[in-house]
This record gives sequence, C-alpha cells and structure tokens, in this order.
Amino acid sequence: MYFLKSLTGLLSLGACLLERPGEGRQKKQELKSLLYQVLPEENWKIDKELLDEILDKAIDIVVSWLNRTIWKTA
Repeated sequence: MYFLKSLTGLLSLGACLLERPGEGRQKKQELKSLLYQVLPEENWKIDKELLDEILDKAIDIVVSWLNRTIWKTA
C-alpha cells in the first residue's frame, strides 16, 4: 500500500514538473523515465512490462484528475 501512495505522489509531482502544452505522449515517457530513476528497482517486485502498463494507466488517471481540479481552466 505504501508503494501505491508513493507512486501517486510521485506521479502528481512529476506531471506538474513536466507540464507544458501538448506533447502528451512524450511527457508520459519522460514521467515514466523519471519514476524508473526515482524508484529503486528492488522495491518494484513486479515485472517491468506490467509496471509499464500500470504506469500508463496511472499517469492517465492522475493527469485527468489534475485537469479536472488543479489545472481547471473553465
């Protein structure tokens, strides 16, 4: 459970740091690279391909939440 809380916080922080107009796919790759650097591999205890899929979905969810709340423009 601690891993998921850490992951959510890191995703939110990373998304904010990398925020710029457009380039969604590139920003997602940059955020995943950042997470791989920050989270020690021995703590993953999960297949890298599966983690990659989880990160794709998690990034979409976090960015969607940020768009609806913090980054709301309308």
